[in-house]
Amino acid sequence: IRLEYSGSMFDIVCEVLSDITGIKVVSPKNFKCKNGLSCLRCSVVPHSGFLFPLEKSLLYIQKPVIYIKHDDIKEIVLQRVIIL
Repeated sequence: IRLEYSGSMFDIVCEVLSDITGIKVVSPKNFKCKNGLSCLRCSVVPHSGFLFPLEKSLLYIQKPVIYIKHDDIKEIVLQRVIIL
């Protein structure tokens, strides 16, 4: 652990957690939607949640939490798209 960190609060918390645990913190670094968020709103029937595109995987947050590696994806089906 260092005495001083700089950057956004999110980046600092990730660095501190990584330094303490020795485990890499996975975060959506390069993806931003049109609202500036790092996730997309989506549904996995019947629950609505958030899909986080990560470097080598996708993470769906809601009940149930789903972690999908890119290598495990065989097909993507879009059933409904609403453009406002």
